[in-house]
Parts: sequence; structure tokens; C-alpha cells
Amino acid sequence: MTKRMWDVRPFDGLIHDLRYGVRLLLRSPSFAAIAVLPLALGIGSTTAVFNVADAVLFRPLAVRAPQELYEVRADAHLGGATKRLAVSADALRAMSGAADFGEVVGFRTIEDALLDADAAHHSSVRVQLVSERYFDVLGVPASAGRLLNRADGAAVPVPVVVSERFWRGRLAADAKISGRMATLNGTPIVIVGVARGFSGVLAERPADVLAPVASAPLIDPATAGDGLRVIVRLRAGMAPAVAEQRIAILYKEVAIGPNSMLRRGEVRVALPSASGGASDARDRLERPMVVGLALVGLLLLVACANTGGLLLARFTSRSGEFGLRLAVGAGHSRLMRQVIVEGLLLATLASAVGLLIAWMAAPLLLSSIPIGPIPPTFELRFDWRLALFASGLAVAAGLMTAGAPLLRLQQSGASSALSENARTIVRGRRRLTQMLIALQVACSLLLLVTAGAMTRTLINLGHVDPGFEATGVVSIAVDASGRTPDLTGLPAYFAALQERVASAPGVADVSFAQTGIMTEAATTGTIEVAGWTPRSDEDRWARMFWVAPGFFEALRMRLVAGKSIGLQQAAGRERVAVVNRSFAEFYFGRVADALDRTVNHNVRIVGVVADASYGTLRDEPVRAMFVPYTQAPPRTQVTLVVRTTGDVAAGAAAAVDAIRGHDSALRPRVARLEDQIAATLSRERFVAVLATVLSGLALLLSCGGLYATVAYAVSERQNELALRIALGATGSSIVRLLVSDPMRVTVLGLLLGVPGAYIVMRALSALLFGVAPFDPGMVVTAGAALLAVAAGSVVWPARRAVRIDPLRSLNGT
Repeated sequence: MTKRMWDVRPFDGLIHDLRYGVRLLLRSPSFAAIAVLPLALGIGSTTAVFNVADAVLFRPLAVRAPQELYEVRADAHLGGATKRLAVSADALRAMSGAADFGEVVGFRTIEDALLDADAAHHSSVRVQLVSERYFDVLGVPASAGRLLNRADGAAVPVPVVVSERFWRGRLAADAKISGRMATLNGTPIVIVGVARGFSGVLAERPADVLAPVASAPLIDPATAGDGLRVIVRLRAGMAPAVAEQRIAILYKEVAIGPNSMLRRGEVRVALPSASGGASDARDRLERPMVVGLALVGLLLLVACANTGGLLLARFTSRSGEFGLRLAVGAGHSRLMRQVIVEGLLLATLASAVGLLIAWMAAPLLLSSIPIGPIPPTFELRFDWRLALFASGLAVAAGLMTAGAPLLRLQQSGASSALSENARTIVRGRRRLTQMLIALQVACSLLLLVTAGAMTRTLINLGHVDPGFEATGVVSIAVDASGRTPDLTGLPAYFAALQERVASAPGVADVSFAQTGIMTEAATTGTIEVAGWTPRSDEDRWARMFWVAPGFFEALRMRLVAGKSIGLQQAAGRERVAVVNRSFAEFYFGRVADALDRTVNHNVRIVGVVADASYGTLRDEPVRAMFVPYTQAPPRTQVTLVVRTTGDVAAGAAAAVDAIRGHDSALRPRVARLEDQIAATLSRERFVAVLATVLSGLALLLSCGGLYATVAYAVSERQNELALRIALGATGSSIVRLLVSDPMRVTVLGLLLGVPGAYIVMRALSALLFGVAPFDPGMVVTAGAALLAVAAGSVVWPARRAVRIDPLRSLNGT
């Protein structure tokens, strides 16, 4: 009585079904492997892309109420000039005291600082300098010790906090970390605590060490004057639009110097959400990530259809078993539960293998999308979020793969299921199998079209003439902050630096500019031409470059008229400029008419250079003006352009040695110009590579399904085929008989995929270059390729039927 009272019959039945499913898989391990592999590829690919997308787009910061956080992006606009505003620590303090809309904190990042924890631990680390109330406002918990507070600003040794990731990875989770002494860039520090699950607010630059911003002169004197980026936690009920207006007023009061020309301009503020951290790369990566998730979703559909077809074939072979169980009263619901359990069991095994695939593939995916001169290093985590996502995929995949057998089971009755060769069972299975194959073909077409469109985009971008020769050129960014107390001495300082680098071995030409090319950084200015009336304010804007002598020669930019900027122009008092062809033709009609003309009242045009790409290869030619750097407001940051001879790496190393020989405190950042160009194509390359790999996998799975369908038909219809051969049927007619249905299904799948291809290409239009939003020729080409591969997949097993011996088959031997 007690046992029956506590007996949970549904749960016991579920355990029985699970055990029975495990025994079936162990009885036929080859079937299990073939069924699990497609699902593992689909689940693994989807999980890998989700892991990257989670790090880039979805994962919230490990802080209190992250949805209340916003990044402050403030720009000062004066005429056509735009300048991104940062604030000093003093300005941030004043802003915090006057902010009635919320609480503000500031930060900035130092790359490649040297941490000496002890004799055994020397690490290059990323440091985030943070404002006084940073941890209090964000609400970050501590794993060990304490976090920074107001009293830590001016303390010596400098109190710092390390991230939990760094503590566990490079400091071996030292339980006695609190109070540990070390040095950071030679400055004594004391580690006071560990931030739990937190690596700073800059999403693509996870910090290892977090230090007070007041310690900047000690840790990194060269950049101690750099401004802070700002994060705001809005008060409850405060609308972001209202906060933007109030922050704009505060920025104009505290972030712009009283004598700055920008005070005459307009300050515009945007507040993008910082719930997942502040990010410079997220806007550019959002579309590729969404496209990537859609592509792996298509592969997962192909995988589910493929495994569903295998389960349907096995259901047909087990029709006698199911019919008998129905006849003795098992009921459809019990058999349906058995089918569902078997599908979920396969999906669970596939999910385990898929997590291993994701663990290996996700870092490769992340490393393939560099943005800017310093690639993003979003932090990948294999945590409960990823496990939950993979579990959800496993459940969904298990239910989808079991769908076809469930439908056949629902349609079959006990009498029909009792006969393994019942025509209704075979006919129904064929229809469902054809539907599954058509789905695989349609999804494969979408993936092939995407891969083709993105590959053509990369090819088209590769044929774009950038207007300069990138081969053998390196750009070297240097920052001379704090190197001279008098900013008026910067031109001489950089002129001496250029001369020092030019004498280095392996260097052919060298110049520099305040803003490099093939970067997102840009400076615009307004243009005034006597006797010319602009139609709009946009007509007055041009891109500005402040350059040193030899800039065009180092980049091999072609001068089409006049002369270049040389030492004489840089040293002279007359204000001169070189403009590009677009500038000359827009304002003066012809290149020749631009020479010796004056713009902005006193700037004489001395030369015209050919148009070039300054930001990305996608850019349409823009108006540009090049002015000697000696005529620009002094700026401590410049980018050297070094053309090397022979081995590029050796020439770059020699240039770096010369820079350090000029000033040992400089920390040059080197990048090949070709790599910078490649970085601007990272979004397109990411989608193209992902689509190509996934389309290859989908094509393999689809062709495998077609092959299995024909091979099964040969074995299923062996007696019929033997009789046809005995009656004189030719080998070609037998092959046509067997391949006609699969090829019709393939054509049906292609037709079903055409509307989807139109939708996919329209969605990709922002990423395409030189490719129409819908290209029928590309769809036809992809369809023809898929049809050819499908034909090979079905003809090969069909040829086996030609070798059937009619006498042995009909005699049953």
C-alpha cells in the first residue's frame, strides 16, 4: 500500500523510456553517431556564435541595476568641425556635484602597463583609471578584501583592485591577495581587493587592474593629462532625453576651457545604454553578430531536418514494434513520449559535443573580427548563461528532430503499424522525407547566397584603389604628453623625431600627421571661398589633415598639380595647403583653377593630390585639405608614416629603436598599414567566412540526406528493381527512376529558398559593396551549384541498383 501511495507512475514511465532509449543507442552506435553529428555541428556552431554575441551585445555588467547605466558621448560642433569631448578629473568632480539627473563616474584605460607582482610574476596588464566614487556608484561586489574609496586617491603606495579574472588566471587565486605589494610601471602599489566578476566598464577592453585616476601621474606620466570618459547612472524616473539636455549644459560649463573656441559652438550629447559596458566597437559589430546568429540558425534547421530524416527512417524500420505495442494497448501518447525521449536523448548527447565545439570555435570567431588599430578583446565566458542557452537549443532540437516520427505515429493506426511493409507507412515516410530534404536544400541555398554575396563584396573591396601604396608601410602612433612644458616646442620636437627615424636602417621615407589614415579618427573644418555661395552647411565642410613634409611621398600619393608640402612650406609663415581632386573640382570646377587660389581668407592652395581612401575602402571620395602641422594648434599625439625597404618587420623595429633613442619615455604603437586596411574589412570578412563554413556544412548535410534517401530506396525496392531489370529495363532508366524524385525535391527546395534569398540579401544590403540588394544571377549560380552537387549525391548510390542480380534477388538469395 505504501509503495503504491508514493509511486509516481509518469516519472517511472519516463525513466523506463529513457533507459530503453539508451539501450537502443548502445545497440546501434553507428546510427547514434550519424544522428548525433549533424546536431552537434548545428548546436556547437550556434552556441559558439551566441557566446561571441553574448560578450559583444547581450551580457550585462556585474554591477547593481546595470539597466540604469548610460555612456555619455558628448561632441562639440563649431561650423563643420566636430570634437569628441572628454573631461578632467576636476571637471568630473564639479559635474558630479551639480548633477541632479543621476550619478556620474569617469574612467580611462592604459594599455600594456608592466605589473611586477613578485619575482615569478611579471605581466603586461591593462589598467583602468577610475574616479573617486566609481565602485560606490556602480555597486560592484568584492570577492576578497575591499574596493577603492575616496580616501585612496592620493595614497602611496597606490592602492589598486584587480579583476577576478586576472586574480584567478595570473595570480593563481592567491587567498592572501589583500595587502600584497607590487609595482606597476615601476610605481609601488598595494592590492587591496578583488572585484567579483567585474573587469571595468569598457566592454572590449577588460581591465586587469583598476587604480585611482589621481595616480595617473605616477603610473603613466606621459598620458596623465588625458581626459576621462563618463558613465552616468540615471535617477529613477529621469528620461534619457531630458538628461542629455542637462548634461550638454554641464559639459559646456566644465569640460570646455573658458578660452576655447568650442565654447561658441554647440554641445550635443547622446546616451547609449551601458548596461553591457561602454563600447566603441559594439555599433560596428551589432549587424555582423545578428547576421551570424541568423546563419547558424539556418544550419541548425538543416541539422535538425537531417537527424529528423534519420529518425523517420528508423521509425519505419520499427513499425512492427510500434504496431505491436499499440495492439496490446500501449496507446499513442505512450509511444509519442518514447519518440520524444529518444529525440531529446540524441539532442542532449549532441549538446555535450556541441559545447566542446563551441569552446574551441568561439575564441577563433572572436579573434577574426579586429576593429581599429587595437583589436577588441571582449571577454568570453563559459558560464551558466551559455549552459542554459545550449540546454534550450538541445530541447528545441530534440523536439524538432522528433517531429517527423511523431507525425507519422499520429497518422498511423495499429493495423497499419503492425505491417512493416504497409504502403501507407512507406508512402507517408516518403512524403515527410521529401519535405525534410526540401527544407535542407532551401536553407543551404540561403547560406550559399550569403557566402557568395559576402565573398563578392570582399573581392570588390579588394579591387578598390585606395589612392596610396600600403605595401611596406607601417604607422606608428606616439604620444609626447608631458615631454615638453612649452607646447610651442612640439613642432621642433617632432621634426627632430622625424629626422631621427629617417636615418634608421631599413627606412626609405618617413613623415607624420596629427591624424592617421585608415582610422575612424577624423577632423573636419569649414571652408570659405571668395565669391562662392554654399547651398547648405555641408558644402562648407572638408576633412582636415595636419601633416609633416614628405607625407605624400611616404604614402606614394600622386600629386596631380602644383607642388607638395616640403620643409620650405612647413617652415614658412605663409599659410599654404594641398587639397585633393574632389576639393578642387567641387569649389573651383577644375584642378588647374584651384592652384594659387585662396580659401579661408589667407590659405593659399599650392598643390592638388589625387583622391584617396582616408577611413575605409567603402568611402566615397571626400573633400580633403592637407595643411603643414606647424600651422596647426599644438598637439601631443601624432602618427608616423614609415615606408620601409626590404623586410617590413626589421624596418619597423629599427624605426621603433630610433623613436626610443629620441625619447626613451615614448611608447610607440606599431601597425602595418595593410593590417589597418584589413581591419576595416573585418565585419565583411567575419560574415563571409562564417557563411562559407556554414554553407559547406549545410551542403554536406543536405547531400548526405539525399544520398541516404536514394541508398535506402535501393535497398527498400530491391525486388521491384530486380523485376524491372529482368524484364529488360536499361541501367540508365533504373538510375532515372531512382533519382527523379530526389531531384524534383531538390528543385522544390530551391524554389522555396528563392523568397528567403531575397529577404537575406536585403537584410545584408548594408554590408554589401558592388553587389545588388537582390542579384538573380547569384541566386541562379548558387542554385545551379547546389543542384549539381545534389545530382552527384543521388546518382552515386543509384548506380548500385544497376548491379543488382535479378535471379538472386527474386529467389531471395
